[in-house]
Amino acid sequence: MPIFQVSYNFNYTLQRSDMQVDDEYFLVLKKGAGSSFTVRLKTPQISVTSQNPSPGAPPYINDQNPNGYWETGSLRYLTASLYLTENYGKIQNPVTESLSFGFSPIENSFIPQVGDKIRFQYDQSQVYTIYEVIQPNDPNNTEGRLYLKIDRDISSAANTNNYVLYRILNDGKYITCNVIKNPSESNIEFTGVIIPRYASENLQNNIENIILSLKQNNIIEN
Repeated sequence: MPIFQVSYNFNYTLQRSDMQVDDEYFLVLKKGAGSSFTVRLKTPQISVTSQNPSPGAPPYINDQNPNGYWETGSLRYLTASLYLTENYGKIQNPVTESLSFGFSPIENSFIPQVGDKIRFQYDQSQVYTIYEVIQPNDPNNTEGRLYLKIDRDISSAANTNNYVLYRILNDGKYITCNVIKNPSESNIEFTGVIIPRYASENLQNNIENIILSLKQNNIIEN
């Protein structure tokens, strides 16, 4: 039986909007209906070329991010790139990685406020509090860029392209615990008792007995 070997190269361009996290791509060869010969792929190869933006780089949309997402000319001021500035007031599209990482869905517009936090590189030592926000449309803002003043100088080791901007809401739904957490033990649960600020003396002196009684009566569980 004669064997015909054919080499064929083709290019296919994928748009970023066509791709999702954990997508997988395959090369499939099919023969036409009624064909009697057998087809097989010999050492198929798929490679990525001309990736834009390059892996790990911020999006260079119309050269609006020549220095990344944030510039740090003044150590206590973050200057947003033109790309970030143009997205001021908009809501970011859902990010699968954020949800799987444990963050709440993004519901608020990109309008930083005083008191918000910005963290770089998932490093707790690189958490900064925003003290001042200069909006792009501020009449005194001659550059028209978004500026954030933070509580202290930015570390020279901080990767300002790897960041998360978040806000602690005082809506009564959540409690923020000021406790030491070991990053390597993320699955360990914290236990404790939360009592009112002005708890009665009886409650403070008998909190353990009260909790034990509530457990024994199946009113609360561990």
